[in-house]
Amino acid sequence: MFLIDYRGFGLSRGSPDLHGALEDIRTGFHYLLERHADREVPVYLLGQSLGASMALYFAATDPQARQHLDAVISDAAFTRYAEIARHVAGQSWLTWALQYPVSWSMIRGYDPIDFVADISPVPLLLIHSRDDPIIPYAYGQQLFAAARPPKAFLKTTGPHTATFGNRGYRNDLLEFLQTAVTSSQREPVQGSRRP
Repeated sequence: MFLIDYRGFGLSRGSPDLHGALEDIRTGFHYLLERHADREVPVYLLGQSLGASMALYFAATDPQARQHLDAVISDAAFTRYAEIARHVAGQSWLTWALQYPVSWSMIRGYDPIDFVADISPVPLLLIHSRDDPIIPYAYGQQLFAAARPPKAFLKTTGPHTATFGNRGYRNDLLEFLQTAVTSSQREPVQGSRRP
C-alpha cells in the first residue's frame, strides 16, 4: 500500500493547487511502478472525495496509469469542479450569494465527467453514499452513466467517505478487486505488462 499527501496537505510542504496535486499523484504513481517493477502484483488506484475526482482524471489521461492499473476505485467523486463549488457555496446562507461567482472562478479542463469513459478497459468501481451531505449522490450516478464497461457501482449509506468503516462495504471492495484480478485477461492496453 502506498499513500501520498498532496502538496500542502498532511506532512507535505508547498501550496495546494489542482495542477500540482495531479503532478503529485503522477509522481507517486511512477515512483511506485519503478520501485516494484520486478513484481507481478495487481496495482489499484483508490481515491476519496477530491482525491477520487483527481484519481478519475489521472487514470483516464496518464498513459502509464492505463497501462499498469488493474482497477480504479472512486469513493464520493464529483462530476465538475464548478458544480461542486456552486453546491458547497449554496449550502450556507453566508456563502449562498457567492455560489455562481465561485463556480465561474474554478479551473476548467480537469472535470472527471469528461474523462471517466476513457478509463475503460481498466475496471472501475464507483462508490457513493445516498446520505452524502457534501457531494450529492446524483454526481456518482452521473459518473457511472458516463463511464464505459467494465464498471460497477456500490451504493452505500452513511456520512461522506465513511465507506471503509463498514465491514460489508470493505467486503464488497475486496470482491470487486478479486473480480478485477481474475478478469485481467481482458484485452491488454497497448504496451501493457499483461500477457
